[in-house]
Amino acid sequence: MNDGEKDQTKDQTAAPAAGGAAAAPAPPDAEDVVDSAALESLDEAIAAEDPDFKSGLDQMATEASSGEAQIELLDLDQLLKEQEEKSLKSRLRRLMRKFRNFITGLRTTSLHFLKNVLPLLLKKVLGAVKAGLGVLQEGLRQFGFKPRAFKLKVLGFAILCGASVATLMWVTRTALLTPKDQLFVQSLEELAEEKGEFEPQRQENLYDSVRAAQNIVVTPKLVVNIRSSPSSGPNPMLAAELYVEGNSPDVIVEIKDREVEFRDGFMRTLEEFTYDEVASPEGKQRLLERLAREANRLVTKGRVRKLYFKTIILKP
Repeated sequence: MNDGEKDQTKDQTAAPAAGGAAAAPAPPDAEDVVDSAALESLDEAIAAEDPDFKSGLDQMATEASSGEAQIELLDLDQLLKEQEEKSLKSRLRRLMRKFRNFITGLRTTSLHFLKNVLPLLLKKVLGAVKAGLGVLQEGLRQFGFKPRAFKLKVLGFAILCGASVATLMWVTRTALLTPKDQLFVQSLEELAEEKGEFEPQRQENLYDSVRAAQNIVVTPKLVVNIRSSPSSGPNPMLAAELYVEGNSPDVIVEIKDREVEFRDGFMRTLEEFTYDEVASPEGKQRLLERLAREANRLVTKGRVRKLYFKTIILKP
């Protein structure tokens, strides 16, 4: 075995031994050493310049390392409420400031008006009054130099104007131009000997009185096909005779004379109802109301009051 093979065998033997042993710690880098030195020099400079700030930093570092640092959680609702209260207070403060400014301005304006404007205004008014009195005195003085005839004319004219004004006021205030009594009677309330009250909802219908004449006519039998419904067959039918009551004999005469036209109108109205509607009491009442409206549409004299069923037959 030569020298090269011996060296290779030694290296292979030393490798497992090295793998079984613990790895030695790596030496610190040069950059870490420089950073720690810079931090130490920075701490020394801070301690020299501001010892209180340095002590605060040390206390914060101690609390952070010991886990005693408290994290304050913000309550959003409470924060918004405080902001709202602050805003309300600020608004109130602004309003009070504006109110004080308004009062101050009003007081200043009032004082300025009382001290400066009002005296000048009073002086102008007094000057105008004095000037008017002077003109009046001058006019009276000039009037005194006028002849007596002119003075009498002026006096007569003044008396005439005063009398005219007095007459006009008396005419307008008295009933000289307007009649005392009304030409037309607008209400009998003032002339009635006795007065009474009544309620329109409870008044008696004179047409329903047994003493009134009953204007009633019977229509011929009406046979029509009505509309089908779930409870009827495919072709339901209705046969009916009607009592028609009018408010005057003219209505009965007209229905008799135009019997074909009225009969056709009644049949067209009956055809619009279904079997279920006609079979119920409410449906029969609605049917009579529809027939009464149709009859009133056709009549030209008087009015149809009511309709009654004489006979009614339904075929499902």
